Amino acid sequence: MTTTDSDAPVAPGDSVALSTQPLPPPPPQLGRRSPWQVARRGWRVLTSMRTALLLLVLLGLAAIPGSLIPQHSLAPSTVLRFQEKHPTLSKVYDKFDLFDVFHAPWFAAIYLLLFISLIGCVIPRTRLHLRAMLRRPPAAPRNLGRLPQSARWETDLPPDRAVELAAKALRRKRFRVAVGEHSVAAEKGYLRETGNLLFHLSLILLLAGIGTGSLFGYTGSVLLVDGHSFTNVAALYDTYKPGALTRSTSLSPFSVHLNGFDATYQADGEPETFDAHVTATTAGGKTTSNDLRVNHPLTFGHARVYLIGHGYTLHVVLRNKAGVVEYEDDVPCIPQDLTDYLSDCVVKAPNTGGTIPTVLKDPQTGQTATVDEQLQFAFLLDFVPTAAVTAGGVISTYPAPQRPRVIVQAYTGDLGLETGVPQSVYDLDTSTLNPVAIDLQHQVITPGGTDQTVALPQGYTLDVSGYGQWASLQVKDDPSKLYTLIAAGLIVLGLLLSLRVRRRRVWLRATPSASGRTIVEAGGLARTDADDFAREFPRLVARLAGDVRPSESS
Repeated sequence: MTTTDSDAPVAPGDSVALSTQPLPPPPPQLGRRSPWQVARRGWRVLTSMRTALLLLVLLGLAAIPGSLIPQHSLAPSTVLRFQEKHPTLSKVYDKFDLFDVFHAPWFAAIYLLLFISLIGCVIPRTRLHLRAMLRRPPAAPRNLGRLPQSARWETDLPPDRAVELAAKALRRKRFRVAVGEHSVAAEKGYLRETGNLLFHLSLILLLAGIGTGSLFGYTGSVLLVDGHSFTNVAALYDTYKPGALTRSTSLSPFSVHLNGFDATYQADGEPETFDAHVTATTAGGKTTSNDLRVNHPLTFGHARVYLIGHGYTLHVVLRNKAGVVEYEDDVPCIPQDLTDYLSDCVVKAPNTGGTIPTVLKDPQTGQTATVDEQLQFAFLLDFVPTAAVTAGGVISTYPAPQRPRVIVQAYTGDLGLETGVPQSVYDLDTSTLNPVAIDLQHQVITPGGTDQTVALPQGYTLDVSGYGQWASLQVKDDPSKLYTLIAAGLIVLGLLLSLRVRRRRVWLRATPSASGRTIVEAGGLARTDADDFAREFPRLVARLAGDVRPSESS
């Protein structure tokens, strides 16, 4: 039988022999993986310690904007000022939720990935650590003299007795001991890995506590004017951030009344003390007087009330030509400069009883007509706590109200109060309003002074009859704060154990010599901190040698 090449033609009648050589393996199918393989590979990457550390660093970096950029949940008035000064940049910040970092979807994604990564990383390590703690220490190496730390001496005790005494001495030193034939194996320092795992498990508990608090808790802030009260109802908050599972009926029942606010400053204007005098009332009707200060919150069940800011208010009275009060309110002023507390106030008076002629133009024909529209007033008031006149105008030189003055700007027109479109009470769009000419000597007035009144059209007058202060309060309810505190304490404990405890192993072998005595060899090995173990091993050997050196009669 002849063998033909696969490329040679085969004539009829020729016999063909099949090749017995194995076929080459098919080329690998690169880039083709089943969904299960892709998911398994992704899970391994996600639950690796490297990924967990990367996500932890990423979470820290993601929290930086929350400390540099004003947040809605902490300082809504500061956010408003920032948006007024930087309208273009604020649009970018709003797009990426940088004014509310800790409630942003991208921050929650990092948080959840870190939580899952830690669970997938720590649980297998915990299982392996428990197995290692239950295993006997490894047997002694054949040549103890080759270990980094070793010693050798002789004793009159028989090998079994020497091993027994050495095992007792090592147990007194809190070593895990396994006794073999004429040898002892001991190890110590498993608390190092225990502390490491405790740290990571506590970090998981901490993340779970924070997550639980964000689901079942809530955060709200309110600007409380002197002499006014606040009841813990969701509708009364200026800003309110409930958790996904928070019910409005679960809010802690309490109310707070602001009796007064005191602020003191140093000679250079630096703040010294902030003290809000409040009266708190609980659900049972119990009333207590308290001084609410920075870092000294009031507690109502799970909820805590914090003092986070303050500012000035102006008592504004609008009268018609008959002297009848048509508008009166304590208007909060938003600080524009936290150094000297130069503040802006916006007053939007509702429809008055008067009318004002307004010229309307038809956009198609171009014809104009004069009609009488309802008279509405709006005011921009600049409150200057300690006024000083300079070439550039009136400025504030000190945050306390030593020479208070108010700069008045008045407008008339349609304020849009009846359109149903929500608008900020701290912002006034003057582009569609008509400015009111005010006598120059009355543009700067003294609140509560002899020159507190400003004359307006149709006999109306504006009186700034006094000033007060407001306090910004934040209410935070976190039902998991106790567990979060416990987790934080366990994190510190785990960190101390992982840093202070050292892992080391000690072996001892006793063999009879030709002279009838017993030769004792000891060796040691440290997993970490070899220099410290080099100083510890001689002391340990001296202790062992002292225990096993005596004769049997002793």
